[in-house]
Amino acid sequence: MPDLTPRTIVQLVALDETGDSYYRMRWPAVQLAAQAPHWRVINLDATASERYVWAEMADLLVLIQCADPDMLPVIDKRRVPSRPILFTRI
Repeated sequence: MPDLTPRTIVQLVALDETGDSYYRMRWPAVQLAAQAPHWRVINLDATASERYVWAEMADLLVLIQCADPDMLPVIDKRRVPSRPILFTRI
């Protein structure tokens, strides 16, 4: 039987209202969540104050074009328990 434990993917990106933001990040997240209902996808703007809390607790952290040096301690904390991080450039 598959593992249906609730999981969270957090995507951090500079959100804007362009088509690029929708078809590269938002719409794929919606499709993923629809295909795997036990996964929730949270899209946060890279400047959101709560980004550090969500980034630390996510099952998968996706950093999209991230150049924020303040995220380095979060990345280090995630490496200790070996929590996955996906770095991507759009």
